[in-house]
Amino acid sequence: LHQQGRGGATRDLVLTDIGKEQMERIRTLSAELRAREALRVEQSRDDIYSTLMLSRIGIAALSGIGLLALFMYLRKSLLLHEQEQVQQRLLQAERDRLEIEVAQRTAKLTELTHHLQTAREDERGRLARNLHDELGALLTAAKLDAARIMPRLAGTAPEARERLVHLVDTLNSSIALGRRIIEDLRPS
Repeated sequence: LHQQGRGGATRDLVLTDIGKEQMERIRTLSAELRAREALRVEQSRDDIYSTLMLSRIGIAALSGIGLLALFMYLRKSLLLHEQEQVQQRLLQAERDRLEIEVAQRTAKLTELTHHLQTAREDERGRLARNLHDELGALLTAAKLDAARIMPRLAGTAPEARERLVHLVDTLNSSIALGRRIIEDLRPS
């Protein structure tokens, strides 16, 4: 009506209540829509807050479990380290005890070896003296006896004299052998 140039009719139409009812319905519908949307937004916000709260609780629980696991790991590591130190101390004590025992046994073996060497040397000395004193005396006496008999058999029995000379040579060889054995037993 306004475009056709009928300004008065336009004004009369605007002042009537023709569009007012529709506008009221639109306003009512709009208010209901806003109320529903506000309710839906409120529910969504509550859902988000509850989800966030559950996430926070879950993260806190996982953090607590992680801290507990770390604490248990550190505690176990500390106990293991302490056990290793105890084992090392026990091992060192056992090693020290064994070293002392080895030193004591080595000293005993050295003492026993020294004793055996001394006993061996004493036995050799005694044996050398006995050989020198007793065997030497017997061989020298036999040689002297043979030397006394030799002038008496000078002209009578040449065969006996030869045997006597051979006997004296054998006695000299025996005396020399005795001296070598004595020298080997107990070097000067």
